[in-house]
Amino acid sequence: MKKSVTIKEILIEKTIGLLLLTEYYWMFSRSDWKKSYPKIQDWLGWFFIVFFIIMTSRIRKYKKEHVDELAEKNLKRCDSICYKLIFFVMIITAFYAGIAGHLKGFKGSTIGWIIMISLIAISLLKTIMFTIMDSKGV
Repeated sequence: MKKSVTIKEILIEKTIGLLLLTEYYWMFSRSDWKKSYPKIQDWLGWFFIVFFIIMTSRIRKYKKEHVDELAEKNLKRCDSICYKLIFFVMIITAFYAGIAGHLKGFKGSTIGWIIMISLIAISLLKTIMFTIMDSKGV
Protein backbone atom coordinates (compact mmCIF):
# COMPACT_ATOMS: atom_id res chain seq x y z
CA MET A 1 0.00 0.00 0.00
CA LYS A 2 1.39 3.35 -1.03
CA LYS A 3 1.28 6.13 1.53
CA SER A 4 -0.01 9.50 0.41
CA VAL A 5 2.14 12.61 0.56
CA THR A 6 1.02 15.46 2.81
CA ILE A 7 1.74 19.16 2.57
CA LYS A 8 3.47 19.02 5.94
CA GLU A 9 5.96 16.45 4.59
CA ILE A 10 6.62 18.61 1.55
CA LEU A 11 7.24 21.69 3.71
CA ILE A 12 9.68 19.75 5.89
CA GLU A 13 11.48 18.46 2.78
CA LYS A 14 11.75 22.00 1.41
CA THR A 15 13.26 23.17 4.70
CA ILE A 16 15.79 20.33 4.59
CA GLY A 17 16.60 21.23 0.99
CA LEU A 18 17.16 24.83 2.05
CA LEU A 19 19.52 23.67 4.80
CA LEU A 20 21.46 21.67 2.20
CA LEU A 21 21.57 24.71 -0.06
CA THR A 22 22.88 26.78 2.87
CA GLU A 23 25.63 24.23 3.44
CA TYR A 24 26.53 24.51 -0.24
CA TYR A 25 26.54 28.31 0.06
CA TRP A 26 28.98 27.97 2.95
CA MET A 27 31.29 26.04 0.63
CA PHE A 28 31.34 28.96 -1.80
CA SER A 29 31.63 31.76 0.75
CA ARG A 30 34.25 30.30 3.10
CA SER A 31 37.57 32.06 3.49
CA ASP A 32 39.72 29.12 4.59
CA TRP A 33 40.80 26.08 2.62
CA LYS A 34 41.28 22.44 3.52
CA LYS A 35 42.06 19.50 1.26
CA SER A 36 38.79 17.77 2.19
CA TYR A 37 36.58 20.65 1.01
CA PRO A 38 36.39 19.68 -2.70
CA LYS A 39 35.28 16.14 -1.81
CA ILE A 40 32.71 17.44 0.66
CA GLN A 41 31.46 19.91 -1.92
CA ASP A 42 31.16 17.23 -4.62
CA TRP A 43 29.32 14.79 -2.34
CA LEU A 44 27.04 17.51 -1.06
CA GLY A 45 26.29 18.66 -4.60
CA TRP A 46 25.36 15.14 -5.74
CA PHE A 47 23.31 14.55 -2.59
CA PHE A 48 21.48 17.84 -3.18
CA ILE A 49 20.72 16.87 -6.80
CA VAL A 50 19.36 13.46 -5.77
CA PHE A 51 17.38 15.02 -2.90
CA PHE A 52 15.91 17.60 -5.30
CA ILE A 53 14.86 14.88 -7.77
CA ILE A 54 13.19 12.85 -5.02
CA MET A 55 11.48 15.96 -3.65
CA THR A 56 10.21 16.89 -7.12
CA SER A 57 8.76 13.42 -7.65
CA ARG A 58 7.00 13.60 -4.26
CA ILE A 59 5.49 16.98 -5.16
CA ARG A 60 4.23 15.51 -8.45
CA LYS A 61 2.77 12.58 -6.52
CA TYR A 62 1.01 14.99 -4.16
CA LYS A 63 -0.51 16.92 -7.06
CA LYS A 64 -1.92 13.70 -8.55
CA GLU A 65 -3.59 12.70 -5.27
CA HIS A 66 -6.79 13.97 -3.73
CA VAL A 67 -6.20 17.56 -2.63
CA ASP A 68 -6.98 18.60 0.96
CA GLU A 69 -8.70 21.96 0.42
CA LEU A 70 -8.39 23.12 4.04
CA ALA A 71 -4.68 22.34 4.05
CA GLU A 72 -4.24 24.23 0.78
CA LYS A 73 -6.05 27.24 2.26
CA ASN A 74 -3.87 27.12 5.37
CA LEU A 75 -0.77 26.92 3.18
CA LYS A 76 -1.86 30.01 1.26
CA ARG A 77 -2.38 31.88 4.55
CA CYS A 78 1.08 30.86 5.73
CA ASP A 79 2.57 31.88 2.38
CA SER A 80 0.91 35.28 2.63
CA ILE A 81 2.21 35.93 6.15
CA CYS A 82 5.72 34.69 5.33
CA TYR A 83 5.83 36.75 2.13
CA LYS A 84 5.14 39.91 4.11
CA LEU A 85 7.80 39.01 6.67
CA ILE A 86 10.49 38.18 4.11
CA PHE A 87 9.68 41.38 2.23
CA PHE A 88 10.29 43.37 5.41
CA VAL A 89 13.51 41.47 6.20
CA MET A 90 14.88 41.97 2.68
CA ILE A 91 14.20 45.73 2.86
CA ILE A 92 16.15 45.90 6.12
CA THR A 93 18.93 43.80 4.56
CA ALA A 94 19.10 46.10 1.54
CA PHE A 95 19.44 49.17 3.73
CA TYR A 96 22.03 47.41 5.87
CA ALA A 97 24.02 46.53 2.74
CA GLY A 98 23.80 50.11 1.52
CA ILE A 99 25.06 51.50 4.81
CA ALA A 100 27.64 48.79 5.48
CA GLY A 101 28.98 49.09 1.94
CA HIS A 102 30.69 52.29 3.00
CA LEU A 103 32.60 50.56 5.79
CA LYS A 104 36.12 49.25 5.24
CA GLY A 105 35.72 45.87 6.97
CA PHE A 106 32.48 44.96 5.17
CA LYS A 107 32.30 41.61 3.39
CA GLY A 108 29.73 40.82 0.75
CA SER A 109 29.26 37.34 2.14
CA THR A 110 27.68 38.90 5.23
CA ILE A 111 24.65 39.89 3.16
CA GLY A 112 24.53 36.38 1.73
CA TRP A 113 24.49 34.92 5.23
CA ILE A 114 21.73 37.30 6.32
CA ILE A 115 19.66 36.23 3.33
CA MET A 116 20.29 32.50 3.87
CA ILE A 117 19.53 32.67 7.60
CA SER A 118 16.36 34.68 7.00
CA LEU A 119 15.22 32.14 4.38
CA ILE A 120 15.78 29.30 6.84
CA ALA A 121 13.93 31.18 9.59
CA ILE A 122 10.99 31.93 7.30
CA SER A 123 10.88 28.33 6.10
CA LEU A 124 10.85 27.02 9.67
CA LEU A 125 8.22 29.59 10.66
CA LYS A 126 6.05 28.60 7.69
CA THR A 127 6.28 24.91 8.59
CA ILE A 128 5.45 25.57 12.25
CA MET A 129 2.56 27.91 11.41
CA PHE A 130 1.13 25.43 8.92
CA THR A 131 1.39 22.58 11.42
CA ILE A 132 -0.43 24.60 14.09
CA MET A 133 -3.13 25.81 11.67
CA ASP A 134 -3.63 22.37 10.20
CA SER A 135 -3.85 20.64 13.58
CA LYS A 136 -6.44 23.12 14.86
CA GLY A 137 -8.42 23.02 11.63
CA VAL A 138 -8.43 26.80 11.25
